[in-house]
Amino acid sequence: MLFSLGRRSSKGKTITLTAATTAADCTAGTPTGDINNTASVSATNEDQSQLANNSDHGDVHVSCAAILIKKESTKGTNPLVNNPGALFHVTGPGGYDKTVKDNNTPTPAGSVNDEDSTIGEVCISGLAIGDYTVSETTPPAGYGSGTAVKSTAHASAGTDCGTSKPTGTDPAVFTNPPLYNLQVNFADGGSGELSGVIDCGSLEPPTSTTPPSTAWDTTSTYTGRSGTYPQTVTCTVVIDP
Repeated sequence: MLFSLGRRSSKGKTITLTAATTAADCTAGTPTGDINNTASVSATNEDQSQLANNSDHGDVHVSCAAILIKKESTKGTNPLVNNPGALFHVTGPGGYDKTVKDNNTPTPAGSVNDEDSTIGEVCISGLAIGDYTVSETTPPAGYGSGTAVKSTAHASAGTDCGTSKPTGTDPAVFTNPPLYNLQVNFADGGSGELSGVIDCGSLEPPTSTTPPSTAWDTTSTYTGRSGTYPQTVTCTVVIDP
């Protein structure tokens, strides 16, 4: 937004001054967001009777806005993720440069508060109108690295983090794949004659052989199996049927 104040002289000349507002102006002034805009003029040959109109003011109210970041899961119809903690870096008009964490007060130092209590939604208000570039620096626990479906969040006039949250194409959107652990075991049935090699192929992200801290789900156990050798056993693993 630009604000200006012009003064016209008796000879019909106009002087216009302009200045760009920033996010800091949204919280400045009394009432909040008002900028005192006063202009004064003088002349060495001005008659004393004309001094009363040598200044004027036209205070400017800066219209502030908000941005919304949505954190969705790649599973199904892209519901919001279940876990908080996603960390985002946001830059925008007037040198705005902040970090925000889903559902956390300012952490680390220098970051801003997430004003939306919904897990998977991050809202920042009191911003200058314009476009903000968002990048995800840390995914939430239990999810892989995020993909930017839309990395630009637009702050529209009149939006906030209350009843007028950004909607439509204004929010930035990131998706993350839920992570899972897969366990495949082979054990000789007691003869000591058999061994097995298990290869589950390439997985993304890279796999780890460290067991998880939580207990494994055991749904089916087959014992005392026999047959001709070599023998190929095909197991179908259905994830989240």
